[in-house]
Amino acid sequence: NMSLGSPYGDPRWDDLSQAVENASALGVLTVASAGNSSDKPYATGSPAAAPSALSVAQTSVPSEVQPLMEVTAPEDIAGLYAAVFQSWSAPLTEPLEGPLQYGDGAGGKLNGCSLGADPNSVDPANAPYPPGSLTGKIVLVDRGVCNFSVKIYNVQQGGGLAGIIGLVAPGDPFNGSLGNGGPFTIPGYMISQADSNALKSGLDEGVMVRFDPADGIPLVQHMVGSSSRGPSAGLNQAKPEIGAPGASISAVY
Repeated sequence: NMSLGSPYGDPRWDDLSQAVENASALGVLTVASAGNSSDKPYATGSPAAAPSALSVAQTSVPSEVQPLMEVTAPEDIAGLYAAVFQSWSAPLTEPLEGPLQYGDGAGGKLNGCSLGADPNSVDPANAPYPPGSLTGKIVLVDRGVCNFSVKIYNVQQGGGLAGIIGLVAPGDPFNGSLGNGGPFTIPGYMISQADSNALKSGLDEGVMVRFDPADGIPLVQHMVGSSSRGPSAGLNQAKPEIGAPGASISAVY
């Protein structure tokens, strides 16, 4: 059982894959991870790509849920959008709804970062949003310049109900790492560039956003976004063969 290798591995020319084949000839089954190269053709790893290896994809733990953000107005962008919860922020325990504001609402402080020389500063006196200026609002900020957690913390310091980080380049939203900031009393989320642009397109009409802990898509038996999908390079075989929970699981624990 192993979790090692390299993406785009061609098992015909890979020494580890040959070792797996040799072990298989002696009756030893090798179970190996497919890799963490995401949904890219032929990016599955070797030696899991060896013909005799059992290659395993990574699936979500059974309790995992993809949170959804509901836009209730304006009508032309109303609907449900995927919003990845930032696990270091405060959990959403009850529904919340409010008007969406982009940055400070006047075209400034759009990335939610601090104003001092240190972009990761979390000194309240240096927060980009004055206390009380965001009361009752859900605030959208752009990715960039400072840590994700600093952005949400600064929204919290302004009194916002929740913070949303919008990506500024194509790609899937993700659970970003904790930098500075906290403790957190509001939830933070990340959305894709396309969804962020959709929200911005309705700002002139007034965007209303709602988060409800009951709104979500169960991810049991779903592939984790980072998991490799295959097929194998060179031999073009179906790899990985199976999937198993791997995300959010600690081998040490």
